[in-house]
Amino acid sequence: MVTDSFISGAVGTAPALQVPQERLFGLDLCTFDMQEAVAHVDAVLQSNGSSVIFTANVDHVVRYNNDAEFRRYYRVADLVFADGTPLLWSARLLRRGLHARVTGVDLMAALCGLAASRGYRCFLLGAKPETLGKAESALLQRFPSLQIAGSHHGYFNDSTQVLELIRQSQPHLLFIGMGSPRQEKWIAEHSEQLSGIVMPVGGSFEVLAGEKKRAPQLIQRLGLEWTWRLGQDPRRLWKRYLVEDLVFLKLFFRELRTR
Repeated sequence: MVTDSFISGAVGTAPALQVPQERLFGLDLCTFDMQEAVAHVDAVLQSNGSSVIFTANVDHVVRYNNDAEFRRYYRVADLVFADGTPLLWSARLLRRGLHARVTGVDLMAALCGLAASRGYRCFLLGAKPETLGKAESALLQRFPSLQIAGSHHGYFNDSTQVLELIRQSQPHLLFIGMGSPRQEKWIAEHSEQLSGIVMPVGGSFEVLAGEKKRAPQLIQRLGLEWTWRLGQDPRRLWKRYLVEDLVFLKLFFRELRTR
């Protein structure tokens, strides 16, 4: 039974739990590995708390350092994980205690497993209606006892009805896959009306639906997952990966000079 205080409380009211962090590229990155991250979320929910979780990749790091508005979105995040092998490489070269990569799609899957075992309710927001339906089916096939309390596609202009649907569904976990920076902006704008665990998950619904494939493990370990994504959607991603994200090298050398 979910208490009224849990439903009415805004995100960002996590109990005072120890969260180890390393500061890198201006971000306080949590050093939990996947198992520790899931255990922390469980502890937050067991305490009727709320928390916003972001997973930062290279693109996010570049935007965070160059875009004041994007930095404002990040202020609502209680936990930020490193989603990107280049961040781990940078941390190693800069002698920072960041060793675990926690990707959005993997963390979402792990949290759905937690929800299935604990009876937590989930809400899925984002993607096209047909994609969302396939993602729901895939999750239920993988976790038959998972409670998906509600869902809504990501193609809307007025958030009023969406927020009311979320409120009525009373989810413990809200996964938002509307692409960056729209999903982070939406969370920042409506954080006072959300509760439980709130997490943007990018294109995770498309991956779950089988519409996009993740890179093989070897490519992921080599830090070349971006080349795989670029090959799947070159028209949309070429500028981000081949032009905008090159700024990451500049940011790394700046960190190196000031270490």
